[in-house]
Amino acid sequence: MDKTAQSTLVTDSSLLDDFFRPALDVRYTYDADMDFKGYGGKLSMHEAELTLPLPLLKTSNFVLSAELYYRYYQMDVNTLGLNGNFDLHTIQVPMQAAWLSPNSPWFVYAYLAPGVSSEFNSGSRESFDLSASLDVGYRFTSRFILAVGAYYTRDYGDEMVLPSIGILWAPTDKLSMSLSSAGIISTYKCNDDWRIKVKGIPYGGRWIVDNNSSRERVELTGGKVGVDIEHRVYKQAWLSVGAGANVFSNLRIENSHGGEISDRDLKPSLYVTAAFHWAF
Repeated sequence: MDKTAQSTLVTDSSLLDDFFRPALDVRYTYDADMDFKGYGGKLSMHEAELTLPLPLLKTSNFVLSAELYYRYYQMDVNTLGLNGNFDLHTIQVPMQAAWLSPNSPWFVYAYLAPGVSSEFNSGSRESFDLSASLDVGYRFTSRFILAVGAYYTRDYGDEMVLPSIGILWAPTDKLSMSLSSAGIISTYKCNDDWRIKVKGIPYGGRWIVDNNSSRERVELTGGKVGVDIEHRVYKQAWLSVGAGANVFSNLRIENSHGGEISDRDLKPSLYVTAAFHWAF
């Protein structure tokens, strides 16, 4: 590749620009009754999420973005070891950075998200969350970016270190796709004001709760597969509605000593969601 072609390749960073662009996000989701497999009992939830962007730091070879993230689960559950309505909160400060050069297609990407998850009436060091990743990436073309590395999390139970992969791909002007630890999202731009997103994303968390006279650790894991329809209401401000299914869900309950009380899978169920997204 000649120098002129290489310069065009690495300076066209629109995919990375979109990835790091600060945005205000508000989302509400209702998860219909999920029945436990094998036994009676069920779980349903109301979810609310708020993301507030912090100022973006960007130079010719470095970019850093950060945001304040809050999530609220109102969980109504009836199963062995846990019965009641619980208000579960998560607060995080996700930060992501990239070191890149206009003279090279290589870059380094880092992600760090400390936080806490709890009812906030039973403080415990076990309520501390942390996710982090470190990746090395390559900009193959202005439409395809790949990064691989290692991902650490303790958000959903025990500490885990997993392989990390990130893909940003826009095969056409209308179609784009992203793959990361946050899930896989494919976007089709119908026109300037309408777009459709098909997504598969993880959901859940870990909380310390007071259950009657005992303190227990609740771990919920699963995935959401669904479709969102988005409409532009003002410049980069979008409203969306969506629906889909909760799949591969599991609820694990442990006592204060780490002993298992219950570990049960849930049947798939429907969810509906509505959101507002404003990019800056």
